[in-house]
Amino acid sequence: MQNLVAQMTRDEFVQLIETVVEKKLSEFMEKIMENELSPELAERLRRQKEQVASGERGHLFSQVVEQLDLA
Repeated sequence: MQNLVAQMTRDEFVQLIETVVEKKLSEFMEKIMENELSPELAERLRRQKEQVASGERGHLFSQVVEQLDLA
């Protein structure tokens, strides 16, 4: 996909941002997992990573913006 941001719809742009954030958080979680964590936190992060890998998604960016009254 070689679109310019200006050519994207709002939904395409939001999806792009969501994908990038999810990828970076996943990379961050992998780095955290290499260090010693409390067993509870390590388990929570493992479950979240598995959920993302299986296609489960968190909250939509638009929902978070609305909930935090950032719109």
